[in-house]
Amino acid sequence: MNDPHARRTIEPADLFRLVFLHGAQLSPDGRIVAYALSHLDLDAEEDRVAIWLLSLESGDSRQLTNGLARDTNPQWSPSGGQIAFLSTRGGKPQIYLIPVDEGEAQALTSLPQGVVGGPAWSPDGQQIAFTAGPAEMPDPSKPYRLTRHTYRFDELGYLDRAVEDIYIIAADGGTPRQLTDDTNHNTTPLWSPDGQEILFNTTMLPDTYLGYYPRLRVVNLAGALRDLTGDWGYSLAASWTPDSRRVVFCGSPHGRPIGAKNDLWTIDRQGGAPECRTADFPLGSGSNLQHDMATALLQVPKLLASKDGQSAVMTPRIWAIPNVRVRPRVTGVHTSHA
Repeated sequence: MNDPHARRTIEPADLFRLVFLHGAQLSPDGRIVAYALSHLDLDAEEDRVAIWLLSLESGDSRQLTNGLARDTNPQWSPSGGQIAFLSTRGGKPQIYLIPVDEGEAQALTSLPQGVVGGPAWSPDGQQIAFTAGPAEMPDPSKPYRLTRHTYRFDELGYLDRAVEDIYIIAADGGTPRQLTDDTNHNTTPLWSPDGQEILFNTTMLPDTYLGYYPRLRVVNLAGALRDLTGDWGYSLAASWTPDSRRVVFCGSPHGRPIGAKNDLWTIDRQGGAPECRTADFPLGSGSNLQHDMATALLQVPKLLASKDGQSAVMTPRIWAIPNVRVRPRVTGVHTSHA
């Protein structure tokens, strides 16, 4: 009988046996981790992704979804009783809900264009925010007028077909409601702790050549938009302070040299001048060297504010220093001058 742990020479087929871990999320009570495992289905020549649960107390894990499609981005409900996730089991990606203890996954959305980003639960668990592309897109087989300074981008293609908007839907079902409609690429919705507004990144603005640099914007549940950072610079990741009064983000003002370090900043909920909290740090935050694996390319840098709103945790940048290897680590940073 072959020993599965015996050493052998690596072979090309091993590349197709790799399993990638991504999308891990801790349950509200801190006892269980939901995560996604992807692998290649050689017979179908397609990637499959299943959601798993890991008990931090016992170390036991169990598969939650069947893994016959791409089930990604698991997000716990505030009560911890359900997990919302994206799945291609019905064709285009849609949001599904599945009970943690028992039961089958049920589709929450059925948009013809599918769902692209999210899901993000509201603090009270009553609504879910997500992003989706245009409901009506230009026919690529026919001529149409381009009105963008930058009309296409690597991996996105023609932007008129790729941009996303912010939507919300009741967690118990219903018709989704579109909150943004500005032909920008609006992504990564994040509810304010008071549940009144949604913070998001916007890129690919049609009237600028700096479309790749994310700006921070806020939209309320009535669809009123507010620009936080405007032309100041860009934001890689952001988080609300627990009192909803400020936003903490990693980024950099325009005008710095390419490759300059990103810092941690805070800005008032209503906007204004960002305040830097890491000017004296030797390492930047929220970015790193070019990744080797495709799953890492999709990850947004993590940034979390403490419960008291006085500090934040983030991952510093990995610098390329000859003969020196610097490993990522979590660092505490004060978000206020107090």
